[in-house]
Amino acid sequence: MTINIQAIEALFRKPQGETAEAVDFGPTIIGKFPFDSMRDFLGPDLVRAVDFVRADKRFGPVFGGDLSAYGGDHSRADLALCGEFARLGLNPGTIDTAMRCSELYRDKWERDDYRDRTIARALENNSPRAERPASFDRAESRWAGLLNPRNGEINISREDPPPRDWIVDGLLLAGKSVVLGGFGGVSKTQLALQLARSIALGVPFLGKRTKAGKVLAIFGEEDRSEIARRINADVRHRALGDGQIQQLIENIGAFGLVGEDARLTIQQKHGLDESGFHKAIIEAAATMGDVRLVIIDHLALVHGGDFNAREDAAQTMRLINAIAQETGAAVLVLAHTPKSASQAEHSDASMIAGSTAFVDQARGAWVLATMREQEARKFGVSEDDRKAHASLTVVKNNYGPTGDLFWFRRASRDGVGLLEEVELSVASTTANFAPKLEQALVGFVTKHRGQFSKTRLRDAYSGKKDGPFKASKGQIEATIEVMLHEGRLVIRPPTTDERARYGHGPRVTQVLDIPDDE
Repeated sequence: MTINIQAIEALFRKPQGETAEAVDFGPTIIGKFPFDSMRDFLGPDLVRAVDFVRADKRFGPVFGGDLSAYGGDHSRADLALCGEFARLGLNPGTIDTAMRCSELYRDKWERDDYRDRTIARALENNSPRAERPASFDRAESRWAGLLNPRNGEINISREDPPPRDWIVDGLLLAGKSVVLGGFGGVSKTQLALQLARSIALGVPFLGKRTKAGKVLAIFGEEDRSEIARRINADVRHRALGDGQIQQLIENIGAFGLVGEDARLTIQQKHGLDESGFHKAIIEAAATMGDVRLVIIDHLALVHGGDFNAREDAAQTMRLINAIAQETGAAVLVLAHTPKSASQAEHSDASMIAGSTAFVDQARGAWVLATMREQEARKFGVSEDDRKAHASLTVVKNNYGPTGDLFWFRRASRDGVGLLEEVELSVASTTANFAPKLEQALVGFVTKHRGQFSKTRLRDAYSGKKDGPFKASKGQIEATIEVMLHEGRLVIRPPTTDERARYGHGPRVTQVLDIPDDE
């Protein structure tokens, strides 16, 4: 089709002596549109989006008609480019015009059903994001783009807010990152694979609803054969059917990168820099399509800087969060726990090794830990069985409850330690310790309300023949846990007066007390 440029220019020519409004042609244009010769007549948002896309290293070639990133599939390229225009904030009409400006335009685009369906899918799958400048190499251009006043506008409304896009209800949010910490051999990789299976099949994980879709998993410590062994052990253990197995094959892309240099960041003379690997992950997710979860196992694989340097950690986490934002998937990163945490009585954020920036810049943090001795006593688990149990604690959750605790018991299948969720109940103290100890604890706490934390009371008075309890550390600890569970003792934050009177430091967040009705 031939376009009469002079006729169009005459039709939309700016009146002399006036400031003409920019024309948004919307979806009414037919045929390919000459962007460069007509840009002065287009709206600023459309011009800005097309300029940005043409200068972008990823989408510039696509705009120019290069289909190689999508295996020559023109329709997939159409959807991807529409998605980028959607993320840049264009509406259906301006997306249509922008596509007509690109070299992807073809006769098929004139089919209303194909064009409308493609644009609708792009808008559904891609939320608008902050504008980015055409070149990130120029700092002044970068900040000018990020701080464009348009990016600072907030949609304020009395309407109910839209629901958050949970990948796993209350635990994993689309476009956000979570760090999973734990000692080596605690089954972090297996937990991640079982999460991948739940997403791929759209079945609950930890009893919580999941959003079905594809999973892109990167393993730096396992090869393909071991990954297959782990997944197949789970399949056999759960007796999955042929249809479910096919879903797993179609929806999980697992990459074993043992021996490969897959760092997101690398040390250069001037400091830590991007390696470009995050772009490869984003591209792989785009090629797979409909990726809901990205797993990175292990943080040691992708972090190229000093683990204890905050700036280095922040740089790596920035790229991990960019993967989440660009793919729209939740990103789960597996991390080590420092040796110093081996004696910790409870899981907390300090059990993620390295700088606190790894946790600070993630929107969630989980810790997987083998059952501790005091926990085994609390639940009446034998010492022989204790190491077969593990807890998953949500130690940080920016968008949901913190402190959720899930218990697992390892079940061996084909040489793989699978994690089966279990419910544990507090063991009765009557069978283990004399009621006199419970009475002594109630009397002591009543006399010293707000003075002792659980740990301080246990350490100060256990194992003393002339003490008020005449009991071991384990007996005191287990009895306190049971009494807290049964409501005969309570814990609460110390008051300002108690902090001053008893010398409670900032680390003391809970003290023992008796219920108000005692």
